[in-house]
Amino acid sequence: MKSKIQIVFAGIIIAIMASCATSKGFRGKADLHGMVCNIENLPMEGYSISIGGKKCAMTNSNGLFIIPNIGSGKIIIKGEKEGWETFEINENFVDKNELFCIQVRSFDQILEQVENEIDNKNYFEAKKILELQEKENRNNKKIVIYKAVIAYKMNELDESIYCIKKIKNNCESKEKIEKTLEILKKKKKEMKDEAKK
Repeated sequence: MKSKIQIVFAGIIIAIMASCATSKGFRGKADLHGMVCNIENLPMEGYSISIGGKKCAMTNSNGLFIIPNIGSGKIIIKGEKEGWETFEINENFVDKNELFCIQVRSFDQILEQVENEIDNKNYFEAKKILELQEKENRNNKKIVIYKAVIAYKMNELDESIYCIKKIKNNCESKEKIEKTLEILKKKKKEMKDEAKK
């Protein structure tokens, strides 16, 4: 019995030693290195990079950034650039020699994904994608229009009407906007009447 316990104990110690020997972890602070590229793997210059909400770096012409003195452990890397994807990723900074590679999409590519999500009736996913992009592209009419469509598809007509009104003043075809608002208000009234029955 004693030898079985010794064998199990020796196995546990060997397993612990093996896991420690293969760990890349470090403690303390080190420079964090990263690269931002598009889906064609071309470097993205001018991305604003922040860690924990504090702006720290800007990508150079090679898409590279360095953020000095970052503590080991869990971090949130956020990147923003107008007309491009806003990203926010959770990482575990345990290897000071690692190069964090982040691939981004153009705003049009993101909207294409939103359209696909709407077509597949994944409205919550489409909404989530838009909310992250809205921070950087706040006044973009396309985002507001997609939000109106999603709200309509989810029967959130008040939200849909709000979105349409938001773009009404900045739109060249105000007549079409008015007509759309009339349709939405009519549908809202029909839904209320139906709910009363």
